Amino acid sequence: MDEDLVVTMEAEEAMKTLARMNDGDCALLYACACASGGYLRMSDAASLTGMDLHQLERGFSLLVVNKLCRPAGAPVREDQGYSVAELLASRKSDPAFRGVCDYMEQALGRPIRRGEIEVLYGVYDKLNMGADVMMLLINYCRRQERLSARFLEKTAYEWHDRGVANYQAASELLDEIDRRQSQYGRVLSLFGITNRAPSESEKKYIAAWLEMGHSDDLIRMAYDRTVLRTGKLTWRYLHRILEEWKNKGYKTRRQVEAAEGSLASQSPVPEKPKEESAAAYVADLFRRRLAAKEGEISRRYAELRVQSNAFAANEIAWRQLTLQHARAAIGSTAEAEDYEQRKAILQKERAEILASMDLPPDYLELKYDCPICQDHGYTSAGVCDCFRRELVKEELRRKERKAL
Repeated sequence: MDEDLVVTMEAEEAMKTLARMNDGDCALLYACACASGGYLRMSDAASLTGMDLHQLERGFSLLVVNKLCRPAGAPVREDQGYSVAELLASRKSDPAFRGVCDYMEQALGRPIRRGEIEVLYGVYDKLNMGADVMMLLINYCRRQERLSARFLEKTAYEWHDRGVANYQAASELLDEIDRRQSQYGRVLSLFGITNRAPSESEKKYIAAWLEMGHSDDLIRMAYDRTVLRTGKLTWRYLHRILEEWKNKGYKTRRQVEAAEGSLASQSPVPEKPKEESAAAYVADLFRRRLAAKEGEISRRYAELRVQSNAFAANEIAWRQLTLQHARAAIGSTAEAEDYEQRKAILQKERAEILASMDLPPDYLELKYDCPICQDHGYTSAGVCDCFRRELVKEELRRKERKAL
């Protein structure tokens, strides 16, 4: 798993909560986190606890939902304490921070909002993250098509937790992320999936298989058996096959065929996976919904670039303007004024282009169903009410299904 776990609930209260939950996996995972100093790297959790990936995901979700722990990247949010006047003054008087704000506006393609500048200044001030690192952070969020204040803040705290304190460390981290992304795409292509990025849960499975040392050929073999037996790509079923082969020391197709026979039907059938928990299901539902919305905005940008040469030129001009300004970050007052004038011209031009195509001004803005958590299902302070409502609905649906 990519995420790490931080203990947030005091021991006495946690014991009462765990007793009410009556869940051995959660209790073991919580105890392991406490024994690790209150911070558990989930990449180490499997070897420390003996749990498989499904148990770890389930325990992670339940510990977060019940507020015993929080994801390492999620800050415990309190009122930042920044007034509007202070934020505006910081942007005006601090050239480096002004460069970050301008860079964010270019990436968004619109003026920055108060909540966004507050998050940026919180990262800049409280985490002491340099302007050059923050620009890399903004670039990363945009490449992930998740350029929101919530995701940016979460990622900033993740980088901080990992000790990313300078440009070199951030560059090395991004190189590692790029390498992983390439691996994700390669494995998806083994399954015939080439038109989308992997979900968060799919990334965790793929990362686990790579950590096991499985070759592409062996993963493809496990995929073929999964489809043969279940009729579709069932990630958990495929994972159990690969776990079994890892435990038996199989590293090649020939070793598997020699031990089990060349026909897939001759190999022992792993136990069918249990239904995932309601909390895990709802968390994945929120991820898929948000990914669909972000994908739609990305599609709109791509469509407009094809339909309108003027829009494509406007977007290129936006990028060139902000990159030019961001590289300097600490330009003169005259340069800053020139930038603001050129930015205003491009904003007006984009609005006119959208209007000429009978499109509303907010056509390229991501619209959230829940403005509090921005459709993530949780905030840095904990689980959002919209997640709780969806969880209640899912638990009710499961009860009704069992009653049939």
